[in-house]
Amino acid sequence: MRLTRFFGTGALLGALFGSAAFFGIGFASATTADPTIGQTGGSITCSPATTAANADPSDVVPAGGGVITSFSFQSTSANNGQKLLFLVLKPKGGDSYTVVGKTSLVTLAGTGLETFAADIAVQSGDILGEWLPGKLDNCARTTSGGVVLALFPAADPAIGATLSFPTSYGDQYLNESANLVVPGPCTHNGNNYTGANCVANDLSGAQLFNANFSWTNLSWANLSDANLTNANLTGANLTGADLDGAITFNANFSDVTWSNTTCPDGSNSSTNTPKTCIGHGA
Repeated sequence: MRLTRFFGTGALLGALFGSAAFFGIGFASATTADPTIGQTGGSITCSPATTAANADPSDVVPAGGGVITSFSFQSTSANNGQKLLFLVLKPKGGDSYTVVGKTSLVTLAGTGLETFAADIAVQSGDILGEWLPGKLDNCARTTSGGVVLALFPAADPAIGATLSFPTSYGDQYLNESANLVVPGPCTHNGNNYTGANCVANDLSGAQLFNANFSWTNLSWANLSDANLTNANLTGANLTGADLDGAITFNANFSDVTWSNTTCPDGSNSSTNTPKTCIGHGA
């Protein structure tokens, strides 16, 4: 099961995606650039009396879905110390939406474009939103045709909760964007995935007995509850991958890239000592 994982800084994503070196020698790289959902910038202040949730129906996940790996907000010095958390919402009809993903509460530094790492699996039609514990300067921008949905007061919403937005503000867009990693083609012959680009693929629960994933790019892939018995993952890139509950009996994890990987025992490789899933179900 893919969990929403959040680390509170964009440094990890910048290091990983800032150059082709992320994929490493022998890895298959993506053939298209990862799309950005939404747009940052704005000078409108949100001043709820208590708390608020906002949503932007124009910030829509495109066909094919994928994994949101970061959110961004364009701040100024007025935002120093202000807080928000980012939401992903699924339309239910009318003004109701289901919370399908969220980050932890982040604190802005007021230094310009600020990016925060995340790991949220999304589907086509999902939209972006935010939750505010108080005032947020520069929360939206004025542009013809947009609309921002608002709910206040609003408790910090749990994943799976339904939010109904009774208020809307015309000609506005949220100051928010998200980086979407789209699924790679994951070309394979039977259970031979050698060198394939399987970025952000959903292989949860798959029967991958004896599969060959040597030097395969499995970054942000969902392998939760998969059967990887006797699988060969030599040199595989498992950055951001989810192996929670995976069966890994006699699997080969030699030279694997571990970074922000959810291990079979539910721990995270980046917080383990050493920073690996070896000894944590792998």
